[in-house]
Amino acid sequence: MTSITKEDIVEPWPRPYTGGIVSENQLDFFLKTATRNDKQPVVIFGANWCPDARVFSAVLNVPSVGEFIEKYYQILYLNVNNYDQNTNLMNYLGDENLKGLPLVLVFDKACKLLNLSQSREWRTARDRDPQDVLDYFQSLVR
Repeated sequence: MTSITKEDIVEPWPRPYTGGIVSENQLDFFLKTATRNDKQPVVIFGANWCPDARVFSAVLNVPSVGEFIEKYYQILYLNVNNYDQNTNLMNYLGDENLKGLPLVLVFDKACKLLNLSQSREWRTARDRDPQDVLDYFQSLVR
């Protein structure tokens, strides 16, 4: 796989945070469905007003990154709007800090959260090397 650079990030950046309120039951269903599909669940909290959340999503859309993600992971984007929707699910999944987007939670196939201590790492995604995103997900494959 070749290295990913900032030139690979195509504008306009995606706006994946379009959904409404998600219940705990719906979230649990996503986690179980992903594992039944032999994928690791990834839950990404963000908002379309947040450039870091959009850049992070843009990196995931780079073809070589997307192919890797599709092979190992299943992603659910959760819209927090203005921190007034779905933030209860952050607590439900174990994150009590409501600061900084995107919040990226990666689980193993037993739905165990793998990266709580690094889950806010991507709130500076626009300043990071896009290759870091791919390296990060490669390091979490179980």
